[in-house]
Amino acid sequence: ETGTGTPITFTGGSLGALTVVSGGLVERRWDGTVMRSRPLRARRSVGFGLGHVHDVGNPSTAPAVSVHAY
Repeated sequence: ETGTGTPITFTGGSLGALTVVSGGLVERRWDGTVMRSRPLRARRSVGFGLGHVHDVGNPSTAPAVSVHAY
């Protein structure tokens, strides 16, 4: 649904990854200075290290499904 997503998440001392199963999402991540955005398409996985700060949202009206592991 348009406008749905995760709240801003701080991974702290955990590593993490997410995979977009279907649809498309946008990840906004903190680079230490500003929030940067990147599109995430279906069948794409991204990993992140300790202290990663991000949120993931669906800017589209099409459904999207993702799996997150920390």
